[in-house]
Amino acid sequence: MICTAFGFFQFRKNKSNNISVKTIIVTKENIKSYLNTTGVVKAKNIRDYYGSQLKVTSINFKVGNKVKKGDVLMSFDTSDLQNAAKQAKIQYDSAILQRQDLLNQNAKISSKINDLDSEIADVKSKIEQLKLDRNIATNNYGFINTVSALKDKITNKEKKYSKEATNILDNNEHDSQMVQTDSSSSVAVLQQLSKVLTTLETQRNSIQPISEEKLKQMDNTVALAKIAFESANSRLKYMPENLTADFDGTVTSLNAAIGSIASPTSATVTIEDLENLKVIVSLGKSDIDKVKVDQNATIRSNGKEYNGKITFISPSGKKGVSGIGMMAATTSNDVTMDAEIELYKSDENLKAEFGVDVDVLLAERNSVVTVPMEAIKAVKGGRYVVYTVDANRKVSEREVKLGIQSETNAEILKGVNTGERIILNPSTMIRDGIIVKLNSRGGAND
Repeated sequence: MICTAFGFFQFRKNKSNNISVKTIIVTKENIKSYLNTTGVVKAKNIRDYYGSQLKVTSINFKVGNKVKKGDVLMSFDTSDLQNAAKQAKIQYDSAILQRQDLLNQNAKISSKINDLDSEIADVKSKIEQLKLDRNIATNNYGFINTVSALKDKITNKEKKYSKEATNILDNNEHDSQMVQTDSSSSVAVLQQLSKVLTTLETQRNSIQPISEEKLKQMDNTVALAKIAFESANSRLKYMPENLTADFDGTVTSLNAAIGSIASPTSATVTIEDLENLKVIVSLGKSDIDKVKVDQNATIRSNGKEYNGKITFISPSGKKGVSGIGMMAATTSNDVTMDAEIELYKSDENLKAEFGVDVDVLLAERNSVVTVPMEAIKAVKGGRYVVYTVDANRKVSEREVKLGIQSETNAEILKGVNTGERIILNPSTMIRDGIIVKLNSRGGAND
């Protein structure tokens, strides 16, 4: 049994010695981490122009023509819009005049009512005064009868009174008769004033001020006319006679013909600034936190490279499209977020709407400990290890902490040091403590 066990141990030892490995010496290097993705070239400035159901009267450019800012691209017949605006203006002005006329009428009616009310009040005051005077006259009538009776008694008495007393009674009788006469006249005047009062009150009752409801209706008529006028002007403003270029560019789409009616739902003319391009990339969930504004990017197309930087990242994601632009060929439930790359320079070889390869520089470190990605092995628990070989060719397993990564190398923050030898592409047979045979890889590090 002892011999058998010793023989098995010796067999495993000899087998370990026969494992040949490639190694490399750990050094410090510069490292850059990139996001490798694809994008679509877009014009930096692009504008769609719409005709809003107007008849096209002239087209001044064709697809491919270059235009300058201010050039008239296309003209439309706006005579119906202009007539509608003029008609709405006339109706609005008429409504204002009608309201003013109504207000003037109401002012005249109110003034007439005030005058009648004043006259009625004056007549009523006179009537009340006459009634008061009449009451006084009625009391005086009794006094007249008394004076007459006294005078008769004086006359029948034979000179028992003096002439002076008789004169006094004559004077009092005369005054009382005058009062009686005035009282009779006041009755006639009172009757006349009553007739006047009746006439005035009849006139007053026949006149009514214009109702608040009618004035409100007139205000509403003016308001509606104003809305119609502003709406007609707005249509004329936003459906102009000419479509004018807002910037220098190239006509890339034309969907109209002279005499046709321009569709309000599809662009009649499209202008793009093909001299200034940008690239749009779609970022997946795993890349959103890595990409930042102002990061540098390299664009590759047809064997040429173009440099740029991230200038904008969409604030929200979009769902249901895989790819962007012409590359958006399939639907997807994945959520992506667009980022824009401004190009420092472009040329005629870079075409709008074509796909390109994009490398976004996420991070870079200078003179840090790095190892090839092929030397790193992922193990359980989300850990990473490398295998070092000492001077006696003995293997040691080291757990390492990774920093940024390039396509070929990874930054080592902790675990190994410069000058140590590590195994490349460790197989499942490599484990801690075994003795290995070195297989020269070639190069200065070996």
